[in-house]
Amino acid sequence: MFDGQQYKKQARGQLKGHWTTPVLLTLFTQAILLIIILPRAVYSALNGNESYSFFQFIVSIAVSAASAIFEIALVKYYLIFTENREKATFSAFLEALNLWLDGILAALWVALWTFLWFLLFIIPGIIKSLAYSQVLYIVAENPQVSVRKAMKISMAITKGYKADIFILQLSFIGWALLTVLTLGIGYLWLIPYMSATFANTYRFLKADALRRGVVTNEDFGLPPAEQDVP
Repeated sequence: MFDGQQYKKQARGQLKGHWTTPVLLTLFTQAILLIIILPRAVYSALNGNESYSFFQFIVSIAVSAASAIFEIALVKYYLIFTENREKATFSAFLEALNLWLDGILAALWVALWTFLWFLLFIIPGIIKSLAYSQVLYIVAENPQVSVRKAMKISMAITKGYKADIFILQLSFIGWALLTVLTLGIGYLWLIPYMSATFANTYRFLKADALRRGVVTNEDFGLPPAEQDVP
């Protein structure tokens, strides 16, 4: 049974006494993105409301690519963190950056299909974005699985749980609003909390789908003998 409060409780327990690296990783990734964005902000300030330039376009591409790379590396890191905190080192995050191409491809593919669904209306777009919400987790954990296959698996394991995932995501809005009072500093702790929670959510969705036979271990590119369902 899906239990969002339990996944949040697990996240708090996993992070207790182990906040340092997750917080520093959040600070590190956000600082890099800020450095990339800064030239565009300076350019816009100096040129006022001039038309969108090629320089701004290049910076936008760089920001999108960096965001996708960091996102999949962080997803991999939190999958490690929620399984074995001792292995969740900064080096583990750096190693996860090797998934950069998978991250970019996954981000592009998911963004494309989500956009196409949003063209139909808001509700279908939201539903599909929830259906695709586990793609990065699947690819990060199983690099041998293609992005297209990961999307199919994500749709399968989220079937019947999209409303639960949506409610879980909404449950962090209050915390997000509170971080405004800290001038955004609170996000350094909120992002790890959310990331660990969603990693725990993925573990449930995967285990539940395997238990019910919705997916098989072979779908994840692993031999049947290695299947381990709680």
